[in-house]
Amino acid sequence: MIPLNYIFTPLIAAGIGYVTNDIAIRMLFRPHKAKHIFGRRVWFTPGVIPKEKGRIAASIGEAISANLMNHDVMKETLLSDEMLQKVGIAFDELVAKLTDDREPLREYLSHYMAEEELVTLEKSATQELSIMVADKLVNSGLGKQIAHIAVEHALDKMQHGVAGLFRVDKVLSLVQGPTESHLAKNIDEMLEQKAPEMTVKLVAEGVAQVMEMPVQDLIKDRPEQVASTRRAIIQLYQSVIEEQLPKMLEALDISQIIERRINEMDMMEAEQLIHDIAKKELKAIVWFGALLGFLIGCLNCFLL
Repeated sequence: MIPLNYIFTPLIAAGIGYVTNDIAIRMLFRPHKAKHIFGRRVWFTPGVIPKEKGRIAASIGEAISANLMNHDVMKETLLSDEMLQKVGIAFDELVAKLTDDREPLREYLSHYMAEEELVTLEKSATQELSIMVADKLVNSGLGKQIAHIAVEHALDKMQHGVAGLFRVDKVLSLVQGPTESHLAKNIDEMLEQKAPEMTVKLVAEGVAQVMEMPVQDLIKDRPEQVASTRRAIIQLYQSVIEEQLPKMLEALDISQIIERRINEMDMMEAEQLIHDIAKKELKAIVWFGALLGFLIGCLNCFLL
């Protein structure tokens, strides 16, 4: 018959190991505040984590900022193929939604912008487009083309008229170059002076017409423009991340945000959070204490 002490000693040791580890884990958090007897603070109060909360918060903030949310990690994550694919999918979903939208563009934008902002947007678009169109007109060589067509037409008429009877067509051809050059210069000067005024009204009417068009009419039957816009959106996203990520991380100061958030947490909330995250691991530690106590109890019986 096995002596009772061979049974009870390992079991008692296992119970001691279980309880001591459980108490040790609880003492990491409790008590939440220091306890005093006769004005003197009781040892081991508050718990380890409440006592070192500020230092732990700072360490966690620095560790996450330096290793998990640093510039290289964030850039690799935000510019990964998977993330770029998600940006493209989001654009495709928006286009699919807008394809069925019959409301005018102005009404659609009014859901996201105030009336004053819409007016400013329309004026800004008109101004920018007018400047761009006027600049294109001035620098497009239009004056030279018009001068060439006009002089060619005039010489042709003259050659088939009285001038043709007197065989002066060769003489007329001599003045073609200088005449075209002079006329082109005058036309270019006129365009430079009048182009902004000429284009602003046309552009304003065009912008107003676009603002009243149904959203779906701006998208359907334009697959090339939609695809081009999709590529532009993805490229814009990449550019913003590459150029602005360092500034954003510096402005956010992730380590300070995490440190401040941890320090603001109530200890009961922090304790519950850690228990929720590491529930299995903490339980494993407690049961490991029981197992270790049981083995020590068995060893004690063997030695005695």
